Amino acid sequence: MSSTASRVRYGVILASMLMAVLLYLDRFCIGIAEPLIRQDLGLTKTQMGWFISAFFWTYALGQVPSGWFADRYGPRITLTLYILIWSFFTAMMGLATGLVMLLVTRAAYGLGQAGAYPTSANIVSRWIPVSSRGTASSMISLGGRFGGAIAPVLTALLIIRFVSPDQSPLLEPKMILDVPEVVSSLTEEDQELSLPIRHIRSTLGESLEGLGEGPEPAERVSDLLNQLIQDETFYQPEPFIALSSMDRYATACIKRIRDGESLSASELQRFNQFLLEAIYPVVIEKTYISSWRPVLILYGSLGLVVAAVFWWMVRDFPRVHPWCNEQERALINRDQSRSDHEKVGNIPLVDIVRNHIVRSRSLWLSSVAQIGINIGWIFIVTWFPTYLLEQYQVPIVERGIMVMVPMFVGWFGMAAGGQVTDRLVPLVGLKWGRRIPWILSASVAATAFAMCPWTDHPWEVTMLMAVVAFCVDFGNPSTWAFNQDVGGNYVGCVLGWANMWGNLGAAVSPILLVYVADTYSWVHMFYLCAAAFCVSGVCNGMIDATVPVIREQE
Repeated sequence: MSSTASRVRYGVILASMLMAVLLYLDRFCIGIAEPLIRQDLGLTKTQMGWFISAFFWTYALGQVPSGWFADRYGPRITLTLYILIWSFFTAMMGLATGLVMLLVTRAAYGLGQAGAYPTSANIVSRWIPVSSRGTASSMISLGGRFGGAIAPVLTALLIIRFVSPDQSPLLEPKMILDVPEVVSSLTEEDQELSLPIRHIRSTLGESLEGLGEGPEPAERVSDLLNQLIQDETFYQPEPFIALSSMDRYATACIKRIRDGESLSASELQRFNQFLLEAIYPVVIEKTYISSWRPVLILYGSLGLVVAAVFWWMVRDFPRVHPWCNEQERALINRDQSRSDHEKVGNIPLVDIVRNHIVRSRSLWLSSVAQIGINIGWIFIVTWFPTYLLEQYQVPIVERGIMVMVPMFVGWFGMAAGGQVTDRLVPLVGLKWGRRIPWILSASVAATAFAMCPWTDHPWEVTMLMAVVAFCVDFGNPSTWAFNQDVGGNYVGCVLGWANMWGNLGAAVSPILLVYVADTYSWVHMFYLCAAAFCVSGVCNGMIDATVPVIREQE
């Protein structure tokens, strides 16, 4: 028998990371698709707030029961089932015909995802030594952040890809759905105009007379714009350099045309659409109006693959995994009081909540802290893309890139946070080792939100959101580790309880944020998020990871 420990635990964590990638890919795609869903189904922004919120209500309320099921029946079968449930309802959202169906599928989807992280925490507590739990927890969360990072750009590119192909390389009348807005921008003199629109006006000259009149104004507008776009003399560097949000593909095409190159029919079609989207982002984006549907169906189908991989790789305990040798099992159990969680918790769920969880001061503090965190965090994953569109008219691909940046930056925060909390424990003790990361994170995140009203460029706001994402992800491993420290054999229930309250905050957040933004301004919304992080920092500064929530009698 080999004296070297096998490394099956890394494969188990890798499978959990893959699950987390899908988890956040399915969850974050809604932020980019939200304006299209709203237009396609004729919904108001408030109704969309309720749609986004529906996920978090069921996600929150399902935390404790799903965690208990994982504790009771094992993470392998329960998490595989959870993946299949949320993937099915992700695909069903793509078939929604109205608000009711949208709400029902979104709520069911949230219920399916509720057990993901409590069950993952259960896996970490069974497969990873205490001294490495912070790092392991951060690795799973890194998978989620990777999914969240690629979701905006991938979703934007897929939305464009799923637009029905048009044989014509030119703009069809149907691509300019809001003709009056375009006509107004080209014919009315008493408004502030962007440099590209002034350039169009000066180039068209007398052709603008009578624009929009007659039985087919859309055809007249599209004909004029097609003539213009095909005229290589139209392209001057100055007007278009001012479009900081210009799609890179369109910029490259302009350079090729200026250099005397010709574009193929398909290249010209894409170029036409991207160019006009940069000039009229709200108008032209409506051409993508139904492309969100196949994207959600595709994401739902990926769940079958992920569920199969997870089932193949994961077992409930190291002792029952065929690839895990005796040396690895000894390594895993070296600093655990109970080997392999041999005694699985058997306290009824009602007793756990009534006699233990609700009596834990630290768990209540952690729960309130997570409410504050999620109020601020949800802005990035829900309303940030809408903010970029409404405040800065950022086109869809560029918008996806801007939303992606905070998610990628969060990677570094997650990786650093796991290492820091594990190294702090030997230096300052378990209590402060879990407190310090979140005290620092909440303070910096609150400052970043408070600075947002003082910016005047979308990339400046994006960088501040990246700071927030870094801070949230820096603090998350200490939260996970805290729940594992105090949860014992009931870590699924304990983490689920705190996560439930955090996501109730997330459920209220989309409605609250859009109310504040519409009633007052985006500025007030930023200050609200800053205040929420301040509350979080204070609460996390008082938790005690040395006091178990549940003391089960031997």
